[in-house]
Amino acid sequence: MNKVRSAVNRIVKNSAEQAENSKSTSEHMRLMGENITETSAEVEALNSNAEFMHQSSEKAEETDLLSLNASIEAARAGESGRGSL
Repeated sequence: MNKVRSAVNRIVKNSAEQAENSKSTSEHMRLMGENITETSAEVEALNSNAEFMHQSSEKAEETDLLSLNASIEAARAGESGRGSL
């Protein structure tokens, strides 16, 4: 009878430990889900910033080309293209 009682006590103890482990694992999973959600939001913000930077870079290149074109046209026009100072 003592062996049965001892075995039952071990089973009860192991069950309690497993329940605690499950609870802990569940909490860790919940926290990981929150971290994934936060990381996803940060990645979206970074993608938005990257798109803005790309568009700014394109505008800067266009401005450089317009400036170069204006310089070439001014050089072609010579003195008459300078305007009055």
